[in-house]
Amino acid sequence: YMPYEQACYLYPKAKEILDKNRIVSGDNRRNYQEGSNSAVPHRYYDSVELYQYWEKGLPTNGFLGRFCVCTRNGEPITEVKPNPERYKGVRKGKT
Repeated sequence: YMPYEQACYLYPKAKEILDKNRIVSGDNRRNYQEGSNSAVPHRYYDSVELYQYWEKGLPTNGFLGRFCVCTRNGEPITEVKPNPERYKGVRKGKT
């Protein structure tokens, strides 16, 4: 989860997609409802659920791998690029 404002700053070209996937709830004020004596503030959040897709370099992708940021349903926020970690080996055991 990433704050909505931060996501808009990092991915300005995808603002329309971010708006569709925005999660907003509550408010910052204390909620005094009739019949309720609770002064506990309700939690407020304004965020977007984003995922990072990492694919390691394989013969099927020309040993480039793939990387992108996408929404929960797989809609890309960034363009699909070669994996920046494609040549990094897998660590075995403790270091």
